[in-house]
Amino acid sequence: IPRICDALFYFIKRSPEGTKGFKVDASYLEVYNEQITDLLQPPPVIEDFVPLKPKERIKVETKLKKLLRAPDQNTAEIKKLRCLLDPEEAIKDHVSVLPKIREDPERGVVVDNLKHFLVTSFDDCDKLLEEGLANRTVGSTAMNASSSRSHCVFTLELTKLAGSKSTAKVTLIDLAGSEKTATAKTEGQGLLEGININKSLSALGQCIAALAKIASKNDSAEAKKTPEQRAAEEAERLAKLEAEEKKRLKAEAKAKKGSGSKFGVKTGAPSKSIEKDGDHIPFRESVLTWILRDSLCGNSKTVMLAALSP
Repeated sequence: IPRICDALFYFIKRSPEGTKGFKVDASYLEVYNEQITDLLQPPPVIEDFVPLKPKERIKVETKLKKLLRAPDQNTAEIKKLRCLLDPEEAIKDHVSVLPKIREDPERGVVVDNLKHFLVTSFDDCDKLLEEGLANRTVGSTAMNASSSRSHCVFTLELTKLAGSKSTAKVTLIDLAGSEKTATAKTEGQGLLEGININKSLSALGQCIAALAKIASKNDSAEAKKTPEQRAAEEAERLAKLEAEEKKRLKAEAKAKKGSGSKFGVKTGAPSKSIEKDGDHIPFRESVLTWILRDSLCGNSKTVMLAALSP
């Protein structure tokens, strides 16, 4: 991860546009028991709550009463004051804005309520990585004293500001290792964590196997085509690309007149275009595979690194 981040900013600085021509946003989440948590915005802990002094508490309560009586209520300020008075309110407020995954017709897979940070160097990324790792869920098993109990996803979103606006995304995933219950000797919450880890890894394996099957089938069909068929398909593809480019330019011109484009990568829904002839790719079997859908297919490039013990 450090090498990728370092290389990204190295090439940005050496590009003709320079650092002013690009914007890089970073986010960091974990998938724990099939739930998404923002590692850069962890939930408040009741034990860390410091009660207000009597005089401060009276001031906050008085201010809260005035706001509640006002005709135009400031909802954000009311929430803030309630959280200062009661730690339970702070936890409820955090739960109400937890990250949620959904499908967007323009941007593909999107995680709402996820905090994004503007980064301009590797040092900025390194600070976010350290902060996120400190909040990651770990536990002790018979196999590992500090076992990762979740999958982590660190995303860098690169936007080219100069010329025609384009966006790319680098998704870096640290997968938790699969485990056998008998070997790890887990029970209770640890057992549930292991089950969910194995479930998501199994779903990831099924998705990769299904994609490989479709790719093999497409390669076999491509080999049987005549030169004339290939030429006709290429002409059709170029015409389609030209039509899409016109549509994109028209949409950009319309967006400039309005409030601007939405945040995120416009990836569309690549899984729909590759699922045909009865083939099914089980992306929604797990939260992990749903998040990684755009990184596994479409115009993406996927690389898997494994740390293996001798």
